[in-house]
Parts: sequence; structure tokens; C-alpha cells
Amino acid sequence: MWLRNNSIFKELKYLKISIRLTLTYSVMIAVILLIINLLTLSGLYFVLYHQAEVEIDISTKKTMRQLELGAIMDPSFRKSESLVLMPGVVLRIFDSEGKQVYDSEPNYFKMEWLEEHKVENPPIWANTDVFSVIQSKNMTIYRRDVPMTFNGNSYDMVFFKVVTAENSTLESIKQILIGADLVGIIIALLVGHFVIKGSLKPVRALNDTAKSIQVDDLSRRIEVSPANDELTELANTFNTMLDRLE
Repeated sequence: MWLRNNSIFKELKYLKISIRLTLTYSVMIAVILLIINLLTLSGLYFVLYHQAEVEIDISTKKTMRQLELGAIMDPSFRKSESLVLMPGVVLRIFDSEGKQVYDSEPNYFKMEWLEEHKVENPPIWANTDVFSVIQSKNMTIYRRDVPMTFNGNSYDMVFFKVVTAENSTLESIKQILIGADLVGIIIALLVGHFVIKGSLKPVRALNDTAKSIQVDDLSRRIEVSPANDELTELANTFNTMLDRLE
């Protein structure tokens, strides 16, 4: 009902068939391009987040095994941490009072900065049931908090993994894809216009022939295309009508 009462759609009803077909064709192409680009970007982000998730998960399981062996608080653990943590994964451990008792990478971002840049509304491809997202202008970091108990004391293990340090690059890719969409739509408009115009050429020829037929001279006939399509049927029907009138 809304579409019928909308003035824009009312105007479209009175456009030439070729223009309406061109617009329809262009809208279809635009929707297809949009879906492809959305799937491409979503797939890219999903792969990045999933990879970080897997590496943190592996590091968590290995660390928990070390915990069961009682080695996690041992000084020798730092020497063997490369065998526990996946490359790029950072582990910090805090006691029940919030004091940091272990840090696998002291030169990593400060906790204050990480807390300040925590994202309140993570993207849909982030596993928010287990992870939280930290984001700055050029970097996205995955965080996982894992509570643990050691010798009767409660601790909180916090794992970090950089999802991507190229947010600006990903944003540029978005802009490029948007630009490609616009170019694709323009090309679709131009190509669609000429293709549809050529397809409707027999209709115009039929119309011109019909106009040229005089009442006192019904001998002219519309040239029938060898193609077995709707236009051929229309031309045959028109010629049959002239035969009857003649």
C-alpha cells in the first residue's frame, strides 16, 4: 500500500519501459555487488577473529596443563612459556586483590590503556561469550579472562592476542569496495541501457511500421523476425489483423 501511494513509484510507472528495465537491472546488480562485498568483508574479519580465538584457546589449554603440574608459578615457567603460549599471545596473571603477579610480555600495552579501549558493542563476528574486544585507531585486540585456583588462592589469567594491527588498511579496503560498487553501478546503468535499448529495437520498428500504414493502403506488412519470441508473435498477430482488414 505504501509503495502504491508513494509519489516516486507513481512516477516510475509512467517511465519508458527501457528506462524501467534499466533501473531494475541496475538495482539487481547493485544488490549483488553489495552482498558480495559484505560477504567478502565479513569473511575477512571472521578469519582474523577466528585465528586469534584459536591461538588464545590453544594457549589457555596449554597453560591450564602447566597449572595442573604446578609449574605456572615456578620461575622456570618463564623460560618455557614459548612452549605454552602461541606466538603473539600475551598472558598476565592477577591475584584476588588485582595485583599482577605474572606478565609474559612486560613491554605490552598497559592494563589501563587496554581497559580504556575496551569496546562496549563488539562486532557480530566476535565471540562475546568468551572474549572481549579492545580497539584503537589502528589495532584490534582479543582478550580472554580465565579464572583459576592455585594452592587455595584465586587468580585471574588474562590472555591477549592482536587480531589485526592494520585497521586503517581494512578501512581503506572498505572504501575501495564502496568505490568499486559505485563504479559497478554506473557501468551497469550504461551497459543495461544500451543492451535493453537494443533489445527493444524491434518494438520501435514495429511501432514505426504500424504508424506508416495508411487506412487506404493496408498492403504493408511488418517484417517478421526469424526468432521465435514474443515480438515475432506480436508481429504475426498484427499482420493477421491487417490481412483480415484488407
